[in-house]
Amino acid sequence: MLLMNAVIAVIYLLMAAKWWWLPSELADIPGASGGSPFIWLLVSCYTLAPVALLNLGFLARHIYVYAKRKEPWLSRAALASPLIWIVAVYVDFLHH
Repeated sequence: MLLMNAVIAVIYLLMAAKWWWLPSELADIPGASGGSPFIWLLVSCYTLAPVALLNLGFLARHIYVYAKRKEPWLSRAALASPLIWIVAVYVDFLHH
């Protein structure tokens, strides 16, 4: 699960860099990036929505295992997955 999140986070960053619409000539002009939050939402939905569903499935599996076997219900990978996505979105915002 951790490796899957890391790979998909890299794919997300590559997609965001490739599909960013604002040319560098307009980057310093105030108001030129008025639609950038909408573009970010469209680009991010292609990767963030399926990954969120996969992570919810893994979380449901962890809860099921905990209920049946009384094992610790959150693994280190489950705890590290949100951190991967926080870093990926932070890196994306730094570059745009």
